[in-house]
Amino acid sequence: MNGAVLVFREEKISNEQAFEGGKLIPVRKADLPFIAGYFGLLGGMILLIASSNVANMMLARAADRRREVAVRLAE
Repeated sequence: MNGAVLVFREEKISNEQAFEGGKLIPVRKADLPFIAGYFGLLGGMILLIASSNVANMMLARAADRRREVAVRLAE
């Protein structure tokens, strides 16, 4: 697996020049497990947040539906 990291020079640059002053350096094989773990953890956190949002929406819908069913049964 051949990866690369963009490294900027130490001088201050504008937004237009942001990618003109970089150079690509190879990622060491020793760093790949750390990088893979970091992105795996990041993806897991995103999935956790998304699934909790879906669960919250389903619970809110069920609570509204419960009130509606209670009103219909009371009539």
